Amino acid sequence: MDGFFGEIQASIVYTLDNQNKVSIVYSAIGGEEDTLFNPTCHVYFNLSNRRDLTTHELQINSDHILETDEYLIPTGKFLAVDNTPYDFRHFKNVESVLKEIKGLDTAYVLKTNLAAILKDKESKRQIIVHSDRNGLVVYTPEKIEGQNISFSRDKGALANKNEGIALEAQTLPDAIHHENFGDIVLPRHSKQSYNISFIFKND
Repeated sequence: MDGFFGEIQASIVYTLDNQNKVSIVYSAIGGEEDTLFNPTCHVYFNLSNRRDLTTHELQINSDHILETDEYLIPTGKFLAVDNTPYDFRHFKNVESVLKEIKGLDTAYVLKTNLAAILKDKESKRQIIVHSDRNGLVVYTPEKIEGQNISFSRDKGALANKNEGIALEAQTLPDAIHHENFGDIVLPRHSKQSYNISFIFKND
């Protein structure tokens, strides 16, 4: 699949509990060849009643992002977020950052299993993201024209640019080429599982 060598048996289990926590468990069993396994969830969040992110604030437990080349391929270097628009160590308005850097497609190096918290100041809704991985890719659809994307909440209307934000917990991208990024190899006949959870609160 997608040009990767080897075959795997994969499963995804979603669990919703009574505390509004959605847990996702990705599991795979390797086949006859070693291969790669680095799954994630690309769900978009918009916690407001608006069709933009103007009232959203984001906090990420990360001191560094990955440097990338012109094709968004990681170079192998970690860049400190100090004194940059990418510093979300304390809650920051998302829309103000998007205006400054024209969209996010950024891999953060996580420090803890508590990856990020996204909250909306108007509705008081928030999403808390936990992960057993070392990376979080934050993405906003800055260039959405012509992609025919719509969100169910918009009742068929085409999505606005940056109407939602994706928080993709995973092992750091391109880990196979950078030994300090983490191990995404699934050895033949072995099993691997990864966990992500999203907790919804309305305080």
